[in-house]
Amino acid sequence: MAGRVEQKQTAEQNPEQVVDLSRQRLKVLPADILKMPYISQLILDRNRLKNVTDLRKLSNLKTLIMSKNELVDFPSDIGALRHLEKLHLNQNKIQQIPEGILSQLPRLKQLKLNNNRLTDFPGDLACCKELEYLNLSHNLVEEIPETVAALGKLEEFYVDNNKLCKLPCALFDGGCLRKFTARANPLREPPDEVCAGGLQQIRSYFKQLQTNESFEDKRVKTMFLGASMAGKSTLCKSLTKRELVTIAENDRTIGIEINEFQTDDFSFLCWDFAGQLEYYLTHHVFITPQALVILVIDLHRYRTDDKDSFKEQVGFWINNILMRVPDSIVLPIGSHIDLCDKDEVQNKKKDIEEKILEVLTEREENLKQRLDKLKQKAQCELYSDQVNKLCDLAEYSLKVLDLIPIDCTRYDAIIEAWLQILKSVRNKDIFRNAVRKLPVTYKKVEDAIMDLIKTPDVPVHGAVDLDELLRMINLHNIDSQQLIVWYQEVQTLERIVFLKPSFLITLSLLFQMIVRHDLLQQLNNIPAKHMKKESAFKPDKQKWINDFQAKATLHHKAIIILVKHQLNGKEDLHDIAEDMLGDEKGNGKLFQILEYFDICLSSKPRLMQRRSQKKWNGDSNDDLHTQAFFLPEIPQGFFHRVIIKLCNFIYSHWVGKERCLLVCNGRKLLLKEHNEEANSYIEFRCKGNGENDFEGQWCLIMTAIQKVEKLIEEWPGLHYSLKTPCRNHDCEHYFDWPDLDEKEKDIEQTSEEKIKTCENCGENFQTEPVVLHESRVAGSEWGDCRCKEPPDSTECPQHL
Repeated sequence: MAGRVEQKQTAEQNPEQVVDLSRQRLKVLPADILKMPYISQLILDRNRLKNVTDLRKLSNLKTLIMSKNELVDFPSDIGALRHLEKLHLNQNKIQQIPEGILSQLPRLKQLKLNNNRLTDFPGDLACCKELEYLNLSHNLVEEIPETVAALGKLEEFYVDNNKLCKLPCALFDGGCLRKFTARANPLREPPDEVCAGGLQQIRSYFKQLQTNESFEDKRVKTMFLGASMAGKSTLCKSLTKRELVTIAENDRTIGIEINEFQTDDFSFLCWDFAGQLEYYLTHHVFITPQALVILVIDLHRYRTDDKDSFKEQVGFWINNILMRVPDSIVLPIGSHIDLCDKDEVQNKKKDIEEKILEVLTEREENLKQRLDKLKQKAQCELYSDQVNKLCDLAEYSLKVLDLIPIDCTRYDAIIEAWLQILKSVRNKDIFRNAVRKLPVTYKKVEDAIMDLIKTPDVPVHGAVDLDELLRMINLHNIDSQQLIVWYQEVQTLERIVFLKPSFLITLSLLFQMIVRHDLLQQLNNIPAKHMKKESAFKPDKQKWINDFQAKATLHHKAIIILVKHQLNGKEDLHDIAEDMLGDEKGNGKLFQILEYFDICLSSKPRLMQRRSQKKWNGDSNDDLHTQAFFLPEIPQGFFHRVIIKLCNFIYSHWVGKERCLLVCNGRKLLLKEHNEEANSYIEFRCKGNGENDFEGQWCLIMTAIQKVEKLIEEWPGLHYSLKTPCRNHDCEHYFDWPDLDEKEKDIEQTSEEKIKTCENCGENFQTEPVVLHESRVAGSEWGDCRCKEPPDSTECPQHL
């Protein structure tokens, strides 16, 4: 009660009349609060409120925040708060908003209802004429009524992760709307590609629908995944060419190949992904939701008695699909059955299907166990963000169809399998958005471009300036809004349109020359005459090879020479190669694309510091230490991209295999990747620049964690949790981190407690402050370490 009295006194003395009762573990609203009619702001987030009554007594409330509680029913008394301007009820369990409540809130400007269980749009919301911000993401809403367009002052509207198939045209016809997202919905009108282009693209889409005819687009993106030499290309090319195609081993796919296959009613855009893990770093960019994933498995090589056989041919791919596109459709196809006995095929088919089910069941059980542990915590309200994330993950349903065995040496067998695929695509219960509504102008533009590609007016690489393209297609009433396939975020590409299905098609020959499984061999094979043309010599080549073997880094000049060597005889690509590669300073478009997608990191000259500042000098009990655990595992290439993001931000760094050392203002941060089965985590260790540097160390660690959190957004099916090991090295206990709210990022502590006690060994230690001001961690520069030894080696004499 003492805490509540203190709050009351604060409210009476505070001219803003604010009462903050967040994180008080409240199950009911304190009676003394209801005796304060002068309160203008009441903050009750992160409590355990299940029902709230008598709010009408707080008639002067302008702000009411009850986020992250356990509300099931929408508090009816809210309708009596006529002065209410801000209402936050996000992250509760509300299923319905009764009619007649929101209509009584004429001054409401901000409404947060995300992360609830709403199935219907609030019916009388249109009465809130002053509403400027509305968030309904992470609910179960199937339809947005046209009446939402009556919200003439609405500036921000978010409906991500619902069940929406179409958006109302009237919402985008004028008005003040400037921010809108609808990610992770089975949208057909407009399709995802249009929504990804932002409001300008959406408005153009509906404008075209109003002024032109529409048509049904029956096109399915079909992604062929699987281990190397499983038969993906044979299947894909046999279908697209309508004849049996045999692929030689030395003609296997490098990177990604794209072809199109047309049936009577559907068009399949087939993406054939190379199976070697070296390429998987780039695959995730193009593995998108709302696609059919065909997982090709070599049944001849598959072994039912070998755990690694399932992991390599099936489990790895299922896990990565789960993490990247967790709500997709997967069709396993067993290839090379001509080399297997009939009984062998059926046994392997059964074994694969059972083990896939085990993977999916284990994922569900792991999510449930983690969820139960968080809910059982003494302060479970401090983990509500993590609970909601786990609930979202549990809602995803990766649908894996029955495995189809196929003899790829028989074309009739391939066609028979494809008919089964077509049957699945035509099933609206499986593919809800296979048929999409598009303006006929989109089709006209596409047809015009396809005709244009066949002419000599378009260069072989297919990259064309936007204004030049509009001139060449010469269609009336067509502008850049019908072209949604260029990368405006990359400055040098903002006016370039790639006329192929992706820029990888345009740049495939260049891209494949540097992102390939046999790159080391290619480096060794560069002729001396090509080295001389670029003023490079044998010692340079040996250094490039050593750097690539030790640190997976490749010198820019090596890339230029490598590409020019492989372009020998391809004169038509020399011009685009010069433009894409640029000079030795690394300013070519190709490298900007690779950096944009966090595929490569450009090495820039650094200022040098003393040698002693560059050594890690081994792990110590005095290091600040935390770990980010991932479920089901760390995605292939994820740690690589974390390093790139951090090294682009903190100039002082050393990069090695599965580790990275960063130095900022004398503090050293070491990241290590541990990706073992059932134990996948990234380790963060930090050494300070002197005594009493606790806050500065945690600032650096939190900067790294912030980059990890940002990157995780690209893997919607991935769960991670932060844990800090007990500072007593003999104790194996871990502390779970609570949620990190936006509000908390503006203050100095993640928790009110400054000292925690380990419940296992009784050790006391200081808790971690959160200070996320980027200016405090950027700016210190020193030279890159070119040593082959890991950064925690204390014996290395080669640090610069």
